[in-house]
Amino acid sequence: QHIVVALGGNALLKRGEPLTVDIQRQNVRDGISSLSAVLRSNTVTFVHGNGPQVGLLALEGAAYQKQTGAIPMQLDVLDAETEGSIGYMLEQEIDSALGDEGCKR
Repeated sequence: QHIVVALGGNALLKRGEPLTVDIQRQNVRDGISSLSAVLRSNTVTFVHGNGPQVGLLALEGAAYQKQTGAIPMQLDVLDAETEGSIGYMLEQEIDSALGDEGCKR
């Protein structure tokens, strides 16, 4: 069976949590742990949001621009950057949860 799992950006970073890689990774780990049985017996496609992550990078870019005058990266670039990093965290935690079994899927 093919299942689509949708994770909102706020599932990866809960309201009030600092946006750190460690916290996001733990939230991803918790989610993958909850889905391990589904992952083992199905083909799964993950889709995810990235609003908080893009927002942080936009704020960092604005602060950098204020200090240096450098033009911040465009929103589409920030979107791509966060999509890649979130996908990477998902892949890492799925591989960790499923071990060798995950490599076959």
